[in-house]
Amino acid sequence: QGVWEMMKAFDEPHLAANEEIQNIGARINHLLHSEEVDDVEVRVRQYSDGHNGAEVVVRVPANSTMRDVRLAVSKVLYSDDVLRQGKLVRKLGELLMRYEDDELL
Repeated sequence: QGVWEMMKAFDEPHLAANEEIQNIGARINHLLHSEEVDDVEVRVRQYSDGHNGAEVVVRVPANSTMRDVRLAVSKVLYSDDVLRQGKLVRKLGELLMRYEDDELL
């Protein structure tokens, strides 16, 4: 339980903008999920003001969390904003439901 709480701390605003800290978090996360698993392709589309935007495709281990997906997207886009401000959501009817960072794919 303590390790999972520590991993959530990596999303704190003062840590999310620090690339070195995020890299350490990614390495720890990888060790926690290091069993042999296949990678999966995840498509992430920007959604703003009711309109779809650009789409990004990332490959992550099948046992990844949503935070891992955000980290992968931030690396592809060379943008810390994804980690600091980005949210992963799914559309349910007319509503957007946010994924929590610790949710598994």
